[in-house]
Amino acid sequence: MSDASLADPNFDEESFVTIEKVATFFSVSPATVRVWVKDGTMPRHCYVKLGRTYRFRLEAITLAFIKANQAEEA
Repeated sequence: MSDASLADPNFDEESFVTIEKVATFFSVSPATVRVWVKDGTMPRHCYVKLGRTYRFRLEAITLAFIKANQAEEA
């Protein structure tokens, strides 16, 4: 974690969740979430990779999926 992120008043370390929590939230398997990461369905700004571990921001994912869905409908 960088000093800059700790100084940011908007930084909330609690907002990062595991792949299992993302899968549960969207009612899919963890393997599906991994596919979303690999194929770019999940935008890069929605997660961080720490070694072999990923942590996700549910709010960012939700907003990105809503935006993508709206773009498809337009």
